[in-house]
Amino acid sequence: MKQTPEALRSRIYKLAESRIEAARAKMPCSAALFEALAAQRPDSVDYTLLKDLDNRDFIEAVFSLLLGRPLDDATRAAWQDRTDSMPQEQFRTAVLRSVLRSAEYQRRMTPLCRCPLPVAEESGQINVQVAPQQMPDRLMRVYRKLPAPMKKLAKKLAGKEDA
Repeated sequence: MKQTPEALRSRIYKLAESRIEAARAKMPCSAALFEALAAQRPDSVDYTLLKDLDNRDFIEAVFSLLLGRPLDDATRAAWQDRTDSMPQEQFRTAVLRSVLRSAEYQRRMTPLCRCPLPVAEESGQINVQVAPQQMPDRLMRVYRKLPAPMKKLAKKLAGKEDA
C-alpha cells in the first residue's frame, strides 16, 4: 500500500510522539510544525508550506529553516508579546525582515521562495533569493577564477549584461 508523503509524515510524528510520551517527556513541536519542517526541501525554504502555521509555530519554523537552529529562549521572550497582539501578516513580515537582516542569515543565505509578504525593502538591504536563480558554490568558485573576458561572456550568456 503506497502512502502519500503527508500521511507518512503524520505517521512518523505520531510514532515519535507516542515514544516520547512513553518516556514521560513532551513532544518538542506540534504536528503542524513537524509537517511544515519535514515537507521543506533541504536547499530552500518555501513560504507556502509555512502559511498555515500559527504565529508561535511560524517563528519556530523560520529560525529552524532560515537560520538552521532552534529558537532560543531570549528571542522567544522578545517576540512573545507580538505573537498574539499583532495581526498575522504584520507579525510574519516583522519576523522575516528581522531574520533576513541578521548577520546570522547573511552568512547562511538559505533561499526564501514564494513569499507574498513585503519583506524585501527598496534599499536592497534584505536579500531574498529565489532558489532557481541561486548559483551553486562550486560554479561561483569557477566563475571567480575566470579571466575578465570570460566573465563578461558568461554574464552575456546568462543574460546579466547587454551585448
